[in-house]
Amino acid sequence: MSNEISGDEREIKDDFSDVEDEGYKDKRNDNKHLDDEALDEDDDDGLTDSSEEDDDEDEDEDEIKKVSEGFIVDDDDDEEEINRKRKKHRRKKRKEAEARRRKELEDIDKLDEDDLELLLENSGAKPVGAKSKPKIRRLVKAGLEGNDQEGENELANLHDGSDADREAAEEAHRRGLTDMFSDVEEDVAEGDEVGFAPRTAFNDEFDDFIEEDEFSDEEGQTERRTTNRVPQINNQMISQHVSAIDKEKLDELYEILGDGEDYEWALEGEEETGDFNEDNEQQPTELADVFEPSELKERMLTAEDNIVRVTDVPERYQELRKNIKKYQLDDEEFNQEKEWVAEEMIKFKSDLINSNPAILEPFKNSVGYVLGLIVKENCEVPFIWNHRRDYLLHTLRRPDGTLSVQKLLQEDELWRIVQLDIDFHNFNDTKISIAKTFEPLNVYDGTYQDQIANAKSMIELQDLNEYINFVYSTELKDKSLTITAPEDDDSELTTTSKGKKKKHSRYAIYEKIRADGIFHVIRSIGIKASEFVENLVTQSKFYTTEDADLSPEDMAKEVIEKADSLFGTVDQAVEGVKNYFAEQLFTNPKFRSEVRSNYEKYAKVDIVLTEKGRLKIDSSGPYADFKYLINYPITSFISKPDLFLRMLEAESMGYVVIKINFDLQSYTNHAFNTYLKSDYSSDIASSWNKLRYDALNIAIKKLVPLVSLNIKENIRRDCETKIYFEIRKNFAKKIDQAPYQPKGFEKGTIPRVLSVSFRNGTRSDAVISAMLDDEGKLIDLVKFEEYVKDDEFDATFIKLVQKNKPDVIAVSGCNVSTATILYSKLSKIVENTKLTVNDDDDLEFETGQPPLLELLWVNNETARLYENSKRGANDYPGKSSLAKFVIGIAKYVQQPLLEYIALGENLPSLSIHKFQSLISPEKLKDAVTTSLVDIVNMVGVDINEAVRDEYLALELPYISGLGPRKASGIIQSIQNKGSTLNNRSDLITQQITSKYVFLNCASFLKIPYNNRTITSSDTDPLDATRIHPQDYELAIKMASDALELDEEDIADINENGGSIINQLLSDGVDKLNELVLEDYGNELEAKFHLKKRATLQMIKEELQHHYEELRRSFHKLTEAEIFHMLTGETKETFNVGTILPINLRRVDNRFMIGLTQFEVDCKINGDKIDYSNGREYNIGQTVQGVVTRCDYYQFKCEVSLLKQDIQLYSEQPKPYKIDDLWDFKAEYEDIQLEKERENSERRSTQILQHPLFHNFNSRQAEEYLAPRMIGECVIRPSSLGENHFTITLKIANQLFQHIVVVQVRNQLNNTTSYRIDKETFEDMDEVVAKYVEELTASIDAMVSHEKFRKNPLEEVKDWLNKYSEANQNRSCYTFCYNRKAPGWFYLLFKTSVNSPITTWNVKALPNGYLLSGNVYPDMTSLCNGFKQIMINKVNEKKMMRQQGRVPVAVPRGGYTSNYGGYAGSAGYTNYGGY
Repeated sequence: MSNEISGDEREIKDDFSDVEDEGYKDKRNDNKHLDDEALDEDDDDGLTDSSEEDDDEDEDEDEIKKVSEGFIVDDDDDEEEINRKRKKHRRKKRKEAEARRRKELEDIDKLDEDDLELLLENSGAKPVGAKSKPKIRRLVKAGLEGNDQEGENELANLHDGSDADREAAEEAHRRGLTDMFSDVEEDVAEGDEVGFAPRTAFNDEFDDFIEEDEFSDEEGQTERRTTNRVPQINNQMISQHVSAIDKEKLDELYEILGDGEDYEWALEGEEETGDFNEDNEQQPTELADVFEPSELKERMLTAEDNIVRVTDVPERYQELRKNIKKYQLDDEEFNQEKEWVAEEMIKFKSDLINSNPAILEPFKNSVGYVLGLIVKENCEVPFIWNHRRDYLLHTLRRPDGTLSVQKLLQEDELWRIVQLDIDFHNFNDTKISIAKTFEPLNVYDGTYQDQIANAKSMIELQDLNEYINFVYSTELKDKSLTITAPEDDDSELTTTSKGKKKKHSRYAIYEKIRADGIFHVIRSIGIKASEFVENLVTQSKFYTTEDADLSPEDMAKEVIEKADSLFGTVDQAVEGVKNYFAEQLFTNPKFRSEVRSNYEKYAKVDIVLTEKGRLKIDSSGPYADFKYLINYPITSFISKPDLFLRMLEAESMGYVVIKINFDLQSYTNHAFNTYLKSDYSSDIASSWNKLRYDALNIAIKKLVPLVSLNIKENIRRDCETKIYFEIRKNFAKKIDQAPYQPKGFEKGTIPRVLSVSFRNGTRSDAVISAMLDDEGKLIDLVKFEEYVKDDEFDATFIKLVQKNKPDVIAVSGCNVSTATILYSKLSKIVENTKLTVNDDDDLEFETGQPPLLELLWVNNETARLYENSKRGANDYPGKSSLAKFVIGIAKYVQQPLLEYIALGENLPSLSIHKFQSLISPEKLKDAVTTSLVDIVNMVGVDINEAVRDEYLALELPYISGLGPRKASGIIQSIQNKGSTLNNRSDLITQQITSKYVFLNCASFLKIPYNNRTITSSDTDPLDATRIHPQDYELAIKMASDALELDEEDIADINENGGSIINQLLSDGVDKLNELVLEDYGNELEAKFHLKKRATLQMIKEELQHHYEELRRSFHKLTEAEIFHMLTGETKETFNVGTILPINLRRVDNRFMIGLTQFEVDCKINGDKIDYSNGREYNIGQTVQGVVTRCDYYQFKCEVSLLKQDIQLYSEQPKPYKIDDLWDFKAEYEDIQLEKERENSERRSTQILQHPLFHNFNSRQAEEYLAPRMIGECVIRPSSLGENHFTITLKIANQLFQHIVVVQVRNQLNNTTSYRIDKETFEDMDEVVAKYVEELTASIDAMVSHEKFRKNPLEEVKDWLNKYSEANQNRSCYTFCYNRKAPGWFYLLFKTSVNSPITTWNVKALPNGYLLSGNVYPDMTSLCNGFKQIMINKVNEKKMMRQQGRVPVAVPRGGYTSNYGGYAGSAGYTNYGGY
């Protein structure tokens, strides 16, 4: 529906409204020409109104007054009259609101003529010979206080007196000034009536939802916000302005959420309670008030989505840059980025650079140029790759005059530069943040200046951050400045006695040391920390170390005796000196960088197995290849990126610990002896050297965990990047395939496809076929009544083929039966009956005769998702899942790229890469998306077909410069402007896209022509090519040269309305072969400094073959791929030497036949059957065998059951077990230990006569108890010996405590007793009754207590933090399970809202609970005891401070022997053996 309304139409609508409302006039009259007589001085709101309206309003007010005073109106007629008046009043308000909205929508600015001309010129979209159309300027909107005379003066001043202008002025005056746009120029064709100016692309799609803020007439405000407006909507707007939302999306929203009419009764009731005056007018609601936020977000209709649509930046770039604070860089910063990105890319392309060092500078220049296109011009990768490829090449002329071309950057590297651009901006934001914090200190610091200028990574900025926090902690606190602390920062906020919050940090103790007299001793160390670091970094002893006259102990003693010192003893003071100097070293950025550099060069990786990993990692698991890995070089991970990522995965599961191994002692000794130690020899020198060495040792040991973490993070990032691009490569192979090419047709032709499949191949499973024509329409869907092995099936299938005449028969399925039964049957039918392709079109074939129909195996991964998808249900409602599966197979043959795109959010669920699970879902999705962007832009999109066909429109969001929001906006805009785009320049001239978006997308949106449209003046043949509008002049120049046209010939063609390109197409494009493009390229580079050699070649190819199909041919599955599709096995998992279970189906003395789990036929020859020890075999029996031969095509293999063959293959050396990299000794010891455990379990034949006894191991016991009630237990043998039993007690779901019971035999009286720890029981019944049941009761009491939380530990910590914030004036504590030590519980508490969470341990006992060495009988006593312990510790600290002593620091959150740790009697002494 058009948004433009003529004046006559408006008058008709107004008249109709007047009749309908019985005298109520539209509020639009407020802003129209007002007659003096209509202005009633007694009208409070200044509105023009009739006497009838006044009477009606008075009557309404009287009726409301009666109701409010308690009168009851019994007359039904009176009640109906009141309701009628109320409805009229509401109807009037809606019309007034509509008028205001229409007026406001007209106030949106337009591009003026100069801007449009400039944009057309810059984008290359301006049509050749286009002439500007006559323009008229719209009137400036009159204010509420304006009068008629002012409006007439404006009309007179603005127009020049021409007839057209006078008519326009009269029409504008008649329609009202508020209907005009201010400062907007409108194109008016000759003879057309003046109307509304065309909207921008954004307005066409969304301005019907936008309503500006309203101001009351009494305030007289006329301003309205024109930027950053939030879309608003009400029911009337939805019904009248459907152009703002895609029609289908709007219908879906209505279907889900309704149109609001269901709640009209509530709104009526709300209106009835209010007054019927204008001041009480209800404001229109926002989209968020009408629809659910999740619905708006899903359909991309939020305010943020609107901003993305109108912003002239590619949508994918907006998504990447949304979290960057400052994206626009100045020249200095951009030069820094170019240098930074070039260094990273040199690492990324190290093989190329190392093999040819001469291209280093050209490579850096190419990277810088690409970065400029990305940052400065917002060019996406497809645009750069297709239209700036010359700058990605290094051209060198050989001595013989020929050119040598070296590829500098591939498409993958362009995407890597995009990633690095974001990385640098994040790095730059952090750098700016640190600078803003440091600069207000007004100090000069050489270390800071050097680091801030030369930092290259976030790690280095983190080092600088900690350095500033340490060195200037006092100044930062005084100036109330903060730098974001790292995650391990122990800073906290405490409340002082005055109620003000005071900042405390881990550097507080060092601030006190600086203010203490002991700082004099630190200055006397003889060398500054920064000086020693300078020596270490430069590897020269530029600064020497001098010893003081007194030993550090003597100096510390003098300080303590002279004044009030922070330290009470000399030893404490000396320790303080060591730790302060160590902290100076630890926080020094250069020291960290030096240690980190040595680690990266010389460190090796060792795998340390945990007990859990030793049991869980088996020889066939995903972690077997690094179970005993040692001394693995860090630099080797990049060649096998999955290895380290799998290590991290195993570490996160608690199986291993990744240890960065480095000869720390040698490094420390070398650094000390060479650069820190003084050369003097005396007792005093020895004392000082010992202090220096201890401090250096403390600093390095403290730095090791941080450096190890940094190195692991760097390796992880590099390995994830490598996996990311491997995923891109693998997925590109999937989607880089054209539709199946029918015999006799050119590549890219859509075939007619007959697809066939069935489920499992049994008699109960019907065969279903689907026939799709070359337009993708389903024309036949057949369910075969005959079984595939029956003869009747042949005749039915032959009739089906002859009827539909397909170009290919596609077959797919989900199991081996598809191959062994269905495919085999169809192959015989085609060969025996000579079914050929259709030859009705007199096609030419290579052999002269139509070939047999090809039986094509088709990948089923998209069809399997399609059959159960919402899309499949919408496309073919009521069809069975198998029918939709078969249709999906046919669709894949016709449009493989579109079928992958149509999967949408399910794309990452495809099996793309063996290790795709090792990277984050976000990176996986990005890898898939960028691959789609590459291929879609290589193929291009017919924009007009995409507008008409939703299926084809799925490709549009992947076009360069676009995205889902911008793509939907383009489609909606084109639909609003006639549903057809005549040429690419319309994207600009009709304001469908903005400048940068047009530059990115123009060449990838093709507009094909035919014999009918080629003669149209609106058609440009170049729009059907990959040539960019910026290069149209080059194409025309090449065509002119090929046609040998001079300037007069060109002028004649242009004057006659012809086209040089059309002339070339008519005369023959082969003439382009006569052009010497190399000379033309040299001329362009010499005269205009433009590199266009590759572009010229592309133009030539496109003029000769418009948008030729560049994708690879349709991929036909290999034997291994078919085998994998139907069995799930690969050549890695199923090959010679694979040991697997086999189910016997036929047993004979000569041979046996069996099946694997995935229905692969197994043949076992007689000499490979193990008959040792009288072994017999039966049908249905499952046996273990080893594969000796594979036939993937026939889905068959040969197997041996002989023990020696199985042992031979199982003991073959693994390729990853390499000397010096594998801990064979540890592996052997673990194997022997496992064998000993197995033997011990076999020897454990002791049987206990007790109903709870079961001959289980620990795993079996847990599996047995898993479905049973909490508190149940089993008694089982223990691996600790024959005189041991273990009671396995279920204390929670998936949580079991193993209690060791020792059996004691008294030889004197031949009696048996049982002991748990130090407690003895007469028999096992007593153990269960007095120990297990009472222990269960204690555990139940703990779990039932109000302070207990059953959630996982991390969730309990989150809850405690939130609870503490809500109760800031009290200490908070809670209990939860210790799942690492069942039977123990965590006691977590916070002493204040900003203090860290401290964790103690509580053990449940039969007689109570153990905490800090004390036993408490019940939970109340436990809680009171805990509180008393805390009070005692607080009092103890106060006493120590009063005595001038420094309390001994206890690591927060740590487990110490004094705090309920696992040491001593409270330890894991009773955790149950395995």
